Amino acid sequence: MSSKVSNTAYGVAKARCVEMFYPLDQRLFEDPYSIKFLPTSTRMLTRMMRWSWVRDFFLWLSELMVPGLTGGMLCRTRYIDDILQQCLDDGIKIIINLGAGLDTRGFRLPALANTTYYEVDQAEIIEFKRTKIEEWYGSVPDHLHLVAVNFQNQLVEGRLCAEGLQREERALFILEGLIQYITPEAFHDLLKFLSQAADNSRVVFTYPMQDFINGSKDYGKINRLIKFAKRSGLAQNNGLLPATLPEVLGPYSLEMIEDVGAEDYQHTFLKKLNRKINVWAIERVAFARVR
Repeated sequence: MSSKVSNTAYGVAKARCVEMFYPLDQRLFEDPYSIKFLPTSTRMLTRMMRWSWVRDFFLWLSELMVPGLTGGMLCRTRYIDDILQQCLDDGIKIIINLGAGLDTRGFRLPALANTTYYEVDQAEIIEFKRTKIEEWYGSVPDHLHLVAVNFQNQLVEGRLCAEGLQREERALFILEGLIQYITPEAFHDLLKFLSQAADNSRVVFTYPMQDFINGSKDYGKINRLIKFAKRSGLAQNNGLLPATLPEVLGPYSLEMIEDVGAEDYQHTFLKKLNRKINVWAIERVAFARVR
């Protein structure tokens, strides 16, 4: 893969695979697969993270460049994992991961083998992922459906229905690190699609703070991330604020359940694991149900 979006997918995969080099009782999640997606040279460097001083240097460098980035990505992954398990316990058997990137939940969470699990993303990423999975397993596991779609100009519903999605059954929709990269029109098309899901379906999505996107609030050094994104061609289009979430979601029959951010992660996850990681305040995760 060579596109800028793909470089972003590699970056997330690299952050996730480092988690496996922490002691077992300090890990936020188990992910032995993300490292397999990385280029050979990157895998070799990443395996050096088994030494604590190398991990510490990696985190220091990450904090120097983008404060709170690594902590944010790791904690949001753990939070969504917990939501997914909660939904499975509630009887939901259809999982739809929109903008899945190089996510590995389809392999690292054994409970998903008993679900119908859709991973939806751009064709380049989907084909890369399909090739890798076939190298590992010989074929894509039966429960996993890889669906290529262009979020900017294709309707997600049509592509999913072509893959056998049963709209009358409850589902969990995951949108992790997606909405800031699509146009406002495409975002509202997604909300309309979600509103048509079966009653009591669930939606969990990450979102950047609107005052970060438009530059109206000073978040310190992290503000330079917007300038970097613009130079890299990765436009940051959409942001939200916790106070306005009900107003945005309400017209689409989506009812808020929970909204979490950095302070919640520190209290719920990191302190219990004795992990001292900075988590950025520019991104949060919302959890909602279809009414």
